[in-house]
Amino acid sequence: MTLPSVARQRVLLLLRWVAFFAVMYVLLLPFGGYRSYRPYLLRNDSALPVLLTLLFAYGLTTYFLLFQLTGRLRAGYLGAVLVVGVFFMYADRKVHLPDDNGCERWSLDQLSRAPEPVVQLSTFCNVLSWSPIGEASQSDYNAQMLQYWGITPVKKLYYNK
Repeated sequence: MTLPSVARQRVLLLLRWVAFFAVMYVLLLPFGGYRSYRPYLLRNDSALPVLLTLLFAYGLTTYFLLFQLTGRLRAGYLGAVLVVGVFFMYADRKVHLPDDNGCERWSLDQLSRAPEPVVQLSTFCNVLSWSPIGEASQSDYNAQMLQYWGITPVKKLYYNK
């Protein structure tokens, strides 16, 4: 039985710290307070620190193993690393999504044409908000902004139902 090398011990210690950081970060993330977007908490921007540390761990272990392996094992591992790298490079290419704001545009058109001072809009089309507006009084600032922009001739409150 051989004793672990100093480099191996250092890599394993760093990997333990990476795992500890990732677990603690994800566990502490919900303590940031309640927001309306709480169901979408673990998005790519909020998980970026964890992703960067995992990328660091991947690079560190790859670098370590490339210098520890010899012969055919090293060549096979290098080939596998290149295949995984190419796969993720092409998986992350930009996907052209359509600019689909038709639902919000339809709601804005409905709001501008409505003769009533308080307008009921569809629940599925949010206007100037991340979530549906349940009471007309909650749309006061939005209504002022829509009037300022010239979308509505007068201040029109709205709600989603």
